[in-house]
Amino acid sequence: MTEVFINKASGKIAAQKPLYRGGGGMQETTLHISSFQENYANVMATVDMVRQHKSDAPIILTVSPVALAWTFQGADVVTANTEGRSVLRAVLGQACRERENVHYLPSFDLVTYGGLTRSYEKDLRHVKKSVVDDIVEQSFNACFAPSQASSCGTPVPCRRAILSSCRWRVAAAIQR
Repeated sequence: MTEVFINKASGKIAAQKPLYRGGGGMQETTLHISSFQENYANVMATVDMVRQHKSDAPIILTVSPVALAWTFQGADVVTANTEGRSVLRAVLGQACRERENVHYLPSFDLVTYGGLTRSYEKDLRHVKKSVVDDIVEQSFNACFAPSQASSCGTPVPCRRAILSSCRWRVAAAIQR
């Protein structure tokens, strides 16, 4: 999420507004809408940390399709949600293009591609269990199923091909 709160004294960032669920600290924090550059730097730092400990580990990144329930920036929640997810999606796309063995799992893309009534519960915020199940199953098969991963000799390119084709299978399942 790009809508965060910064503690004025410590500089630490929280992803939830103070006072949420009865907590305190409203006077100690300020709203901040994080930029592409900030999120990009954070994602790349995370990728680098993983690489320091496991240089060959595949990294799978995704954007959550669960919509914001509300916004604190004075904008319409639909607009704030779309802008924030678009920034995050662009960041992850850039990270995948720039780093080896970093992949994007298109959960956000597949859910939004399916449309509101096909993909979301009646609250238009939470994703239907059947849609989540389809995405998880296809993703698991693409990344971890030995029979599919080894069928083309080189696991990583094979996984990429499967992930690419799985988005159409999942999209078709969503539209059913």
